[in-house]
Amino acid sequence: MKPLMKSCEVTLTNSFAGMRKGRKPGSVATDVTIANLAIADKYHFPVLQEMCMEELVANDNPFSGKVIADNVDLSEHVKRQVLERKLEKVNMALARERRINTEREQPRDSKGGKIWKK
Repeated sequence: MKPLMKSCEVTLTNSFAGMRKGRKPGSVATDVTIANLAIADKYHFPVLQEMCMEELVANDNPFSGKVIADNVDLSEHVKRQVLERKLEKVNMALARERRINTEREQPRDSKGGKIWKK
């Protein structure tokens, strides 16, 4: 049984990697990614699971979070991991925007350095 599971893992991982090859992250369809993630979760394929999670986090579909949360094939642990990573990505983008806006709003002194307001 172990050799069969290993060959299935290799085949599924290579197939999913082929779908991702040459495209930007997040370009694989959400339903295909979730189906692969469900298989990886059920049969404990860590490489495929990580690839699917990266793909879902990079996906720009605004409904992907809801689709993940409503999916009955995924375990609660995997759902939580994916949603936490998506939240972390959003928080990083928000922090970057705040930093850019703060730097833009800071006045400069005569030598070009920033004057920080207190």
